[in-house]
Amino acid sequence: MGVFLKISWRNLWRNRRRTMVTLVAVTFATFLFAITRGMQFGTYAATIRMTAEQFSGYLQIQHPEFLDNPGLHKSFRSTRKLIDLVTHQPAITGWAPRLYAEGLAGLQSNSVGLTLMGIDPPRETTVTRLHTKIRQGRYLSSDSALEVVVGETLLRNLGGRVGDTIVVLSQGFDGSLGNMKFRIVGVIKTGSADLDQYTAIMGLKALQELLTMPDRLHALVINLKRLNDLPPTRASLQAFLQPQGLTVRSWDEVLPDLKQSIELDNIGGLLFLIILVIVVAFGILNTLLMSVTERFREFGVMLSLGLSNLRLVQIVFVESFYLTLMGIALGLLLGYLANYLVVLHPIPLGEKLARISLEYGFAPKIYSTVEVRVFVQSFQYIFSIAMLATLYPLYKVMQLEPLKGIRYT
Repeated sequence: MGVFLKISWRNLWRNRRRTMVTLVAVTFATFLFAITRGMQFGTYAATIRMTAEQFSGYLQIQHPEFLDNPGLHKSFRSTRKLIDLVTHQPAITGWAPRLYAEGLAGLQSNSVGLTLMGIDPPRETTVTRLHTKIRQGRYLSSDSALEVVVGETLLRNLGGRVGDTIVVLSQGFDGSLGNMKFRIVGVIKTGSADLDQYTAIMGLKALQELLTMPDRLHALVINLKRLNDLPPTRASLQAFLQPQGLTVRSWDEVLPDLKQSIELDNIGGLLFLIILVIVVAFGILNTLLMSVTERFREFGVMLSLGLSNLRLVQIVFVESFYLTLMGIALGLLLGYLANYLVVLHPIPLGEKLARISLEYGFAPKIYSTVEVRVFVQSFQYIFSIAMLATLYPLYKVMQLEPLKGIRYT
């Protein structure tokens, strides 16, 4: 077997120019595949981090039916045991309670429907960056103060300004109609149309009082050290909470639109790269076919001396194997270096585009990653299609007859 490996290696360099052209093509395809997938996955992760830290968190503990059919009765009590469970998870860096309700806000002769969100201001800062989105006024001072921060569009629809007092009406947990006065202390702009147009943020205890829901929550929002900590942390929490009638939702369940947009972009990018790899595969096919055709007379002599077609196929296959592996190895090395450089120094977008991206919660830079899956996927696609490209030349060798090979011109 060692003799055939040496023959294959020698044959590969009999036409150095053609071999180098094909090697460069495989290297470039692998490099482009690795750098593109690295930037895609890195930017996806950065977008998820920014979105999770802006509003949703990475995980949310909820009533199992709340996400599909929100309501006051799809709530749960905040217990010391639950808080201890969340606090002692090593991957969790922060948690914050939330309560939601639908209501009506009135200011002078104007009234609008809105979504009420009760938060614990100090806790919320450990999970999201809502406090950094204040455009006018200030953030909430405490969870019991009769203050409210409203979306920019909501304030405009009310015809009010910071410092005005609004009357909020909402149906309570017991069925009664509650109403309380709140002073507008701040205006928030997140870039999300729903949040800016319909959401009013107030203290958790103040909203619990309005709804007659002491100690009850709709969600416990959780922040994590890394996105990769999500699966094990979710599994650990779910194992404890499921017997208690609670469930753990991840960011992609809370934000299905973001998940779908990432999946769509991922598929589009992958299709482009597959087309690129197929083009490179035709280059490999051309190189091998020309190499095989030029040596038909040589192969015919070898067959007439007793060498089997199967042995010739093995020699040609090893030549293709060598060529593909060398190209992939070089491409992966260059792809790793390029991805690592982008990890250290993310590529900034233009000033205007970066400002718009930040305003709407998207990453203002192009990020990358050197996760193993980037290079495994690159190897799998390039190697598989390159090997498929060798099938026709191998078939031609397998069908070659000694006399036809010797007479070939």
